[in-house]
Amino acid sequence: TPEELFGFADIVNASDTHDECGKLTKDIVVNKFVSRGGMIQVDGDTVLWTPIKRFSGVFDGQNYAISGLMHYQWTDTSNIGIFAELRGDVSDSQDSKKSAVVKNLNLRGTYFMGNYGCVGGIAGKAESAELLNVRAYDIVSLDSRNYAGGLIGCATDVKISASSGNSYVYTSNRDSVGAAAGGLVGYSNGSLSIVNSYNGGTTSGKVTGDMVGNSIGKLSIVNSINA
Repeated sequence: TPEELFGFADIVNASDTHDECGKLTKDIVVNKFVSRGGMIQVDGDTVLWTPIKRFSGVFDGQNYAISGLMHYQWTDTSNIGIFAELRGDVSDSQDSKKSAVVKNLNLRGTYFMGNYGCVGGIAGKAESAELLNVRAYDIVSLDSRNYAGGLIGCATDVKISASSGNSYVYTSNRDSVGAAAGGLVGYSNGSLSIVNSYNGGTTSGKVTGDMVGNSIGKLSIVNSINA
């Protein structure tokens, strides 16, 4: 239920390790959107989502959907998404390195607006993380002054596979330095791998990319399509 989703966020936010794991067992609708006079509006009272500040565990959507998430941030540099930050083990040791994982999740009908932070459908920021079989689609709008991506706003050492975005991704900063919008990822400054994935959404801003807005790291895009 929506209440349990918000409760899970409270548990992770209050945790010392942030590595709790969760599964969806049903579609969850937080806000329902309707069209009135050509405008998309919330049907009933608006429920605002507070992003999970940091997540280091495994979240399995089991192919269910979360829809109707909304969050506005006008005043600071907070990262915005279902997760403000996905962050796995960032130590130098490769033997036991563990990624934060989001898999088998559908995100629908979602609107996130940020100020100077990173904005993404799944995560505002991700480091040492993996997305597997994740989709963001159907009236998903992601706005930021700086960095915005259909799945991840800002990425460092991230793997994305069998995933897709069909969102409207927008950045309002007119300066080409410090701004980028991407169909899947807004900005990458480390290793980023995109495999067997798809973008069918729209990007708008000073610096845009169909898959990735801007990458200054090691970028690999394999067997993936932009339409």
